[in-house]
Amino acid sequence: MKSSTLLFCLFALTLSAQHNIEFRSNIQYPRILSNLWGYTDTANGKEYALVGEETGMSIVDVSNPDNPFQVFFVPNDTSMWQEPKTWSHYAYMTNERGGGLLIVDLSNLPASVNYTHWSGIPDEDYQTTHTCFIDENGIIYLNGSNLFHRGVMMCDLKPDPMNPVFLGIFDDFYVHDCFARNDTLYASEIINGTIAIVDVSDKSAPVVLARQQTPFNFSHNVWPTDDNKYLFNTDEKKFAPVTVYDISDLNNIREVEQYRHSDVDSSIPHNTYYRDGYLYTSYYRDGVTICDAHRPDNLVEIGSYDTSPFPSFGGFEGCWGVYPFFPSGNIICSDRQEGLFVLTPTLKRACYLEGNVTDAISGSNLNGITVEIIGNNRLKKTDLFGNYKTGVADSGSYDIRFTDYSVFCNTVIVSDVQLKEAQTTTVNVQMFCSFPSNLSDDTDTEFSLTTTKPVFTDKTQLLLKNHSENTASLSVYNLSGALVKELDINTTFAQIEIGDSWSAGTYFVRADNQTNHSFLRLIKLN
Repeated sequence: MKSSTLLFCLFALTLSAQHNIEFRSNIQYPRILSNLWGYTDTANGKEYALVGEETGMSIVDVSNPDNPFQVFFVPNDTSMWQEPKTWSHYAYMTNERGGGLLIVDLSNLPASVNYTHWSGIPDEDYQTTHTCFIDENGIIYLNGSNLFHRGVMMCDLKPDPMNPVFLGIFDDFYVHDCFARNDTLYASEIINGTIAIVDVSDKSAPVVLARQQTPFNFSHNVWPTDDNKYLFNTDEKKFAPVTVYDISDLNNIREVEQYRHSDVDSSIPHNTYYRDGYLYTSYYRDGVTICDAHRPDNLVEIGSYDTSPFPSFGGFEGCWGVYPFFPSGNIICSDRQEGLFVLTPTLKRACYLEGNVTDAISGSNLNGITVEIIGNNRLKKTDLFGNYKTGVADSGSYDIRFTDYSVFCNTVIVSDVQLKEAQTTTVNVQMFCSFPSNLSDDTDTEFSLTTTKPVFTDKTQLLLKNHSENTASLSVYNLSGALVKELDINTTFAQIEIGDSWSAGTYFVRADNQTNHSFLRLIKLN
């Protein structure tokens, strides 16, 4: 292991990829890192990084963020997955190779540590666990073990922190990671593509309260707000967002936001954690990002630091974990190849921009219009009702561009919009669109495409008149430009029912024969 500040070339590379996060120091390791966690000694205020290295736990004193140093290394079975958590003055670390659960007593730091490997599940050969979480009551949740269906095993640490007591298991599906508070478990069922919200007040008989499918069907980790009203989720996939759900009503869970560090590359979010109104995400090749999450339905990135020299495209190199819970406010990150980073963020409130986009002729709301604060690499789109929410980190004057990439509506640029910290600026826009918003059946028209319900919930009927000898074709595209449906029409009048199995969103329909074209814009609601 080598302790130093970054080499000049690496520092120069990351300097242009940092915003409101200051580099303090870096410790490099001879082997790859996985996740990390933090421990604060309440007796003397010292802060320690607990770093999951391929062969064990590296305990690093980061009290002086400019001069961190390793105080102990605790061996564990060799594994590329080492996932630590803490409770009281104990650290617990899982791995995917064997030996059960590593338990480390940190109470004698910096003089010494005591540790053991525990595998005491009654009548079972417990060896491996993927991740773990420990709640406020000293219950450890062991996720993705080698036992049962690899769900969540729950054990009590309070009687003897070095010898947990098995309580029960939630085992519907494989669980990759979880969060628990107030006897409610939020489980990332990554292979099933769902988040399970579970009542675990009786650990021997968990009860599923709700289950939510995630956008990329690959829930990797979850973390709720302190009031348990919103839940943040990462899908560990290229182009996947950090998704926010309103979970205040478990009978009506609503997706309210999707955040991406960039809309122009395929980088992958990994782990996300919430603290005091801010969301910290380890973003593999893009390092670490911080969002103002005071308004969970409008996450605005206010800080970033790129720990990785790899380009910002899909790949699993780079930042695995971030720990933002030190009293000092410093954060630590584990980059798989580049080691441990100690960073100091400058937290600030975002500048918010929101509004509504409508058709200038009909006044109808325009869904799927791209909203871009020029100079910012994050794009937002209007929702089914034409509304949008976005923002930037820094106050100033900005130009805002509204674009319809289907090329049905003109591009609009609103100049010199003043955005201010912790304030919301409203900009409403009208766009002129080349397609008719409300077509009627005109019997004199030789070639026309009309609909009975331009806004529908189950299905709608299209009426195509083609008083021509030419065969007509019909093509339906979703908002991303993907072809949803295509067919040939050989009659002079056709009635076509579409949309029954479609997801909610905006669709564009084009009818053609050799000499004529007709367009429709449809909106399907939930």
